Amino acid sequence: MKRMNSIKKAAVLSAAVILASAIPVTAAAAGEDPQKHVITIESNSEVYAPEIPSVTVEQGGTFTFSIPGNTPNTLTDEDFGEYSVTFSNWRFSGTYEVVSGSVNSDGDSFDKTVVLKPTSDVHAIACFIEDNAAFRMVRVDTNSEAYVSSIDQGEVPRGETHTFTVPDNLNNFLRWEFSGDYEVVSGNVDSNGFSLDRTVVLRPLSSMSAFARFSEPKYDIGTATYDETHEPVAPFVGVTDTSKTSPKTGDSSSLWAVIILITSAAGLATVISCKKRTHK
Repeated sequence: MKRMNSIKKAAVLSAAVILASAIPVTAAAAGEDPQKHVITIESNSEVYAPEIPSVTVEQGGTFTFSIPGNTPNTLTDEDFGEYSVTFSNWRFSGTYEVVSGSVNSDGDSFDKTVVLKPTSDVHAIACFIEDNAAFRMVRVDTNSEAYVSSIDQGEVPRGETHTFTVPDNLNNFLRWEFSGDYEVVSGNVDSNGFSLDRTVVLRPLSSMSAFARFSEPKYDIGTATYDETHEPVAPFVGVTDTSKTSPKTGDSSSLWAVIILITSAAGLATVISCKKRTHK
C-alpha cells in the first residue's frame, strides 16, 4: 500500500515538472509572435491608385511609399478637354520613424518616395493637384493713382484671353510686371515677366498677377523741383544761406542796435568822467 502511494506521488510530481517546463515554452512561443501594423494607402486622383491599398508590416519593419515614374500627368474632361495633374505631397497620419525622405511636423512629405518604419497603424494619402478649374483668377495692381484697371481682381474663363492696357495719354508708364503661368498672345514679355508695351494680351494658364509700374511722379513748387525720393533742388548754381535766423537783406535793425549801444556806452563814460571831475 505504501509502495502504491509512493508511485502515485512520483507520478504527480513528474506531471507537475513537465507542466512547469511547458509553460515557459508556451510563453516564449507567444512572445516570438511580433506585433503587426496596418498601412492603408489612398489617392485623391485617378492618375494613381495603389496596387495594394492595405498592407500589414511587422513591428520593426519598414514600408516604401512611392509614386511610379510612369504615373500620367494629364487627364481629360468632357467640357475642358485635357488638363494637367501634378503630384503635390504624401500626407501621413499615425506614428512612425522616417528612414528615407523627409516628413514635416504636419505629416506632409513632398518627396515622391518615402520609407517609413511604422510604430502604429499608418494612413497615407497621395495628394495631386488637378488643374481643371473653369476660371483663372487675374489680379491687377499699380503704384499710380492716375491709372484705373478694368479689373482689380476677376475671373477669366479657361482658355480665353485678357487684355492688359495703359492709355497712351497717361504719362510716366514704365512697364508691366507679370507673374504666374500664361501664354503671350500679343505684345512682348521677357523671361522676367516684364513688358514695356502699354497693351499686352495674355492667355492665363493659372492664377496670375499683373502690376502696372509708373515712374515716381515729379512736380514743381515755386522755383524748386520735387519728387518722392529727393530734396528740393535749387534752380541755380551757388551756395545760399537758408537759415531761418539769418537777417533779411536790407534789414537795418541790427545796425541801429549796435549804434545805440555804442552811443549809450559813450554817454555813460562821459557821465562817469564828469562825476570824477566834480569830486576834485
